[in-house]
Amino acid sequence: MSRFDRLGAIASAQTPWTAAREEQRQLYRDLLGDKRAARNCPFRSMRDAGVMLAAGSDWSVSTMDPMQIIQTGVTYLPTDQPDSPPWNPHERLDLLTMLEAYTVNTAYAPRFDDCTGSLEAGKDASFAILDRNPFAPPAETFAQTRAIEASLRGEIVYAAPGWAD
Repeated sequence: MSRFDRLGAIASAQTPWTAAREEQRQLYRDLLGDKRAARNCPFRSMRDAGVMLAAGSDWSVSTMDPMQIIQTGVTYLPTDQPDSPPWNPHERLDLLTMLEAYTVNTAYAPRFDDCTGSLEAGKDASFAILDRNPFAPPAETFAQTRAIEASLRGEIVYAAPGWAD
């Protein structure tokens, strides 16, 4: 992990894999052993070591829903099983880290940060308006957040029914 920054490497954080069900966790333990399985998806350790995390989707083998991806990075729980025990909970990330990983860091990874990834003068004005404050607890319900409007390069490309009325 300490080499990432020195090498200019960016970690692709596919956080839906942190929400493994018990049978998948057992498969990892069987394949890797308990010690290595306990180090799976070390995103907090990576962040703490100064590694830039760029979040995304392994579509088509996992969800492409950014709200679910962000929630699993924060909770390390399946979105449909919020009462299950988290896998490697010491590696969970905070919401701000996940939002940065999914926006500014993901724009930086392919070097598009000069035109997208944040709202700044001169950038593309691509953004979504959400139906709630993402920092309002609880984190376990973040996946229920919905975009009510989306703009791409300053053009509204989606508006929820009744939103623009």
